[in-house]
Amino acid sequence: MFKEKIEFEYNLLTMPLNMDTLREALLKVPKILHLSSHAEQDFLQIEEVTVNGKEDRVTKERLRTLLEEIQDKTMLVVISACKSGKIGQIFHEAGFPFVISYDEDSLLNDKLS
Repeated sequence: MFKEKIEFEYNLLTMPLNMDTLREALLKVPKILHLSSHAEQDFLQIEEVTVNGKEDRVTKERLRTLLEEIQDKTMLVVISACKSGKIGQIFHEAGFPFVISYDEDSLLNDKLS
């Protein structure tokens, strides 16, 4: 049990997840980045809507391309999304030192994310 009180400063930035806001957040180089979304093994669901009215997705390929642009890496990325293990692996392979995500078989309660 901790006996000392730890104080720290933080800035909370909340915004819908889409490719532009993800890029914007990564360019701010936060110490911790928390993404909350629906996901499958190969994509994160995002807020954009395509021309045909279907929800857009951050596919593994789109994410890799975006992360290649980011020079300074966030220390910790937390992905609160079902089956986000492969997405987390992409962040790690791109040089983000610590990533927390859920394995391919895990389902996450929306209220907990």
